Amino acid sequence: MPTGVTAYRFASTITSVNPGTGYIAWTNPTNVGADDDSWATAQVTNKDQHTYWLRCIDFGFSSDDFPVGCTIDGIELVALHKWTYIGIPESGGITDAQIYARKTSGQVGANHASAVVWPEAETTCSYGGPGDGWGVSWTASEVTSADFGIDYMVYVDNMASTSTTISVDYLKLRIFYGPPRPAPMASVLTF
Repeated sequence: MPTGVTAYRFASTITSVNPGTGYIAWTNPTNVGADDDSWATAQVTNKDQHTYWLRCIDFGFSSDDFPVGCTIDGIELVALHKWTYIGIPESGGITDAQIYARKTSGQVGANHASAVVWPEAETTCSYGGPGDGWGVSWTASEVTSADFGIDYMVYVDNMASTSTTISVDYLKLRIFYGPPRPAPMASVLTF
């Protein structure tokens, strides 16, 4: 059970990362690094496409944020997003595609993408939270690493090919932590 939580933090290193052919790049990806109504956007002109990764790392957590020896008990990502469409959409809509946590080794754990279709209006979505380590265990040194972060990808499902704009205002994280785990008891040998 968590005993504490950090403040929300924004990434200081944000890039639009191409996962392969046919994906849609983000314009102004660094705009997701603040809650300031400046948006990263992806302009989609064909149905059934994925965006590039929005890779957000170096959230600035430090050892001062966590008690010595604490356990990391959960990670929460919060996103503010919207989309606009010119013309009349077919069926489908905009959904999360893949959302993964990152360690120094790269993507880890479970995909936290939701299959719920985004509303067109500005909407805040939360992923993870207390007790959710995203499918892996964490240490304080891992979440304070400059390599710690998230990869965020969006999917355009069966929209007509006129023009769809996907917009993300911010992606922010906070960390839940708990007390240190008790040290293992020493074995006592009797003769």
